[in-house]
Amino acid sequence: MILRLLPRINHQIHRAFPNHFLQRLARPWVGFWSVVDTHSLNILDHHPQKLFWFFWAVVVTFYCWTHLGQPRIPFVQHLLIWVEILGFTLLVAVPALRALFSDMIPSQAAYVAWFGRFLYRFSQRLALLSFGILVLSWVGDRLYREAIHHPQNFLLFVLALYIVDILNRLMRSPASPSQRDQFDPLIDYALTRPTLSEQDIVLVSAHEAGHALVFAALGQAHLPSTFRVQVRYRMNEAGSLGAVSAHFVDGNLLQERVFAEWFMMVLLAGQIGEAMLCGKYTLGSTSDNNQWIHEAKTVLSGQYYGMFYTDPQNAFEHSHNQQMLLDLHGAQSQTLRQFFQMNADVHQALAETLRASRTLSREALLPLLEKVRFPEGFPLPYGTPEF
Repeated sequence: MILRLLPRINHQIHRAFPNHFLQRLARPWVGFWSVVDTHSLNILDHHPQKLFWFFWAVVVTFYCWTHLGQPRIPFVQHLLIWVEILGFTLLVAVPALRALFSDMIPSQAAYVAWFGRFLYRFSQRLALLSFGILVLSWVGDRLYREAIHHPQNFLLFVLALYIVDILNRLMRSPASPSQRDQFDPLIDYALTRPTLSEQDIVLVSAHEAGHALVFAALGQAHLPSTFRVQVRYRMNEAGSLGAVSAHFVDGNLLQERVFAEWFMMVLLAGQIGEAMLCGKYTLGSTSDNNQWIHEAKTVLSGQYYGMFYTDPQNAFEHSHNQQMLLDLHGAQSQTLRQFFQMNADVHQALAETLRASRTLSREALLPLLEKVRFPEGFPLPYGTPEF
């Protein structure tokens, strides 16, 4: 496993740290983050800056604890000791208690995801605590004397700090869900969100397996390294119960028609695959359908299927466009039904595997994708796929 990660680790070092000196400093930490990344959100692929801030948090912490002052006033000495004790206790105890009472699923992936989030945030908060202790150790005696001999000045100083804190909170913009919680796809940030029932797990597994099966059309050479499929343990803040993720980077600004048509198949495959495997139609494909309509209008605007009005002005043009969308949706849906009939065994095996493990990586999906066959007329972006 580690040998397979080495080329990727080296590439991410150069992405996160272009400077040669920083590359050497980063190497001891990259291996650990790659292991955590196996069960989280591909941190090194999408967020190399996190490695940078983790590194500097360690540096700041080390510097603070090697440059502590020695206060002489007993009151300040005792205050410093209690700040250290309470600070470290809260740093460790609060995340541990939250995890203990969060109804977290006892799987290896969930624990690794929780530990990745905990370690990153712990490093940041430890650096802040260490800096505060450093400042207190150097200026604690002076602040104490100021409070004793000039209490009015000291109260003004405390009031100014309080006002600055209030202004900082008012000016701070709320973080998006992805910014707040990029470390835990398996432990939802909002612990009160409902968990999936057994029926939910079965249907979501069939749905996400349907999406994933269409990725076989890319072939192994063009399947992104970040490709993965997941059935969540809890509904996330966007209302999603599962996801197929893949980050495409080809450097081209213009998208080919066949690739767009393939992606439209991916969007429809979840609902159709769910119906073909479970015999049920749920309401979990709203986002997929909205995105399909957007992609379909873009493709039809290229006039590949006949006249399509990019800016309809009357009832006739609106009706014509609506019929074009219905015809394209019907044709792609029919092709997908043939596709799932040809690959019923693979689809069922993939859904059962996903239901058992909840998260499948690219490497785990390849043995199943290589068995997939395609009906005539199925969009193949890179020709006949090879595995």
